[in-house]
Amino acid sequence: MNLDLAMKTYQSIRDSEKLSEYQKKVAVRFAYDSGEETLTSRLISEMIQEEKSNEELRKEYSVFTDEMPKWAENLSELILTMGIYSIEQEETLKEVNERLEEMLWQTKSQKQSR
Repeated sequence: MNLDLAMKTYQSIRDSEKLSEYQKKVAVRFAYDSGEETLTSRLISEMIQEEKSNEELRKEYSVFTDEMPKWAENLSELILTMGIYSIEQEETLKEVNERLEEMLWQTKSQKQSR
């Protein structure tokens, strides 16, 4: 299991309009489960090409991941969700901080011009 690769994959495909939300989820999950960056890239490329159905790709690539009990699947899904949430939260905090800095700069500029 590779959370770093899963988060890297998420960041690289989250704004892609070529992939459905389902495909993005499958790609991130595959990256996490397999830990294989090259195979993850290949899976994403095949999804974009749309030559095979999502189900065909899922079956084809499932041989590269280990089966796990349902409780472990649920726990790993929670880990992925929390990882994605932390990325989104970090970016939101950066945006809020940038806006605060802009507002403070504008306030400072207005005071100096008086």
